[in-house]
Amino acid sequence: MGESGERPATAGGGEGRGMSPWGFLWRVISEPGRTFARLRERPALLAPYAVLTAASVAAAALTTGKMTAFGVQVMQATGQVPPEALALVAKIGVAAGLVGAAFSPLLTGLAAAGVLALAALLAGGQARFRPLLSMVGYASLPITVLGGLLKAVLVLGTPVEEVVLVTTSAAIFLGREQVGTWAYRLASLLDPFALWTLALAVTGYAAVSGLRVSRAAGIVVPLWAAAQLAAVLMQERSLARLPW
Repeated sequence: MGESGERPATAGGGEGRGMSPWGFLWRVISEPGRTFARLRERPALLAPYAVLTAASVAAAALTTGKMTAFGVQVMQATGQVPPEALALVAKIGVAAGLVGAAFSPLLTGLAAAGVLALAALLAGGQARFRPLLSMVGYASLPITVLGGLLKAVLVLGTPVEEVVLVTTSAAIFLGREQVGTWAYRLASLLDPFALWTLALAVTGYAAVSGLRVSRAAGIVVPLWAAAQLAAVLMQERSLARLPW
């Protein structure tokens, strides 16, 4: 089928047979290839997205107050909101941050799985949505759980005026004056948690879609790089509006 490779062998024998979706949370780290092959036939959604949602909400609970305070400072300095409305805006900001964190993992997963399903179809692979959604969930564990919680801790120790600069990428070693340069943009791609998720996504996409690893990488890597750069450009735009 096009450039599809051989069908990955499922982990149907031995200890893989009795492994639960919750066990896959660890197995996707220790044995990603076999785990994703198993998920191709036995996709799980509750375990990965429950963990992703819990981590996302926990990170938001730690940081939303400070991020909202940052937004209030910007609005106060620029006069975008009347002083008497700032308290209400802060409350709305905190609530919106928590609600967004609760729904973000699943919505992001749905969007990513949809794009990958279409790409697999065009590349001659298998566009099975549920296994792809499951794969995206498990592959996102490093960046959302480990990276997200570490970033939350870093935000807690950062002055309010600088919270938008907090990152777990190599850009953390560059000064604010470097924001907007290609050095900063490229350094932002060097995030160990994002790269870990990228490696898992390539492995999982190949296993679930039936594409060769090289073809899977040719699809996943450009999409990942575009998403990362878009996030950096949005950060640059936000920083350009700061009054300080």
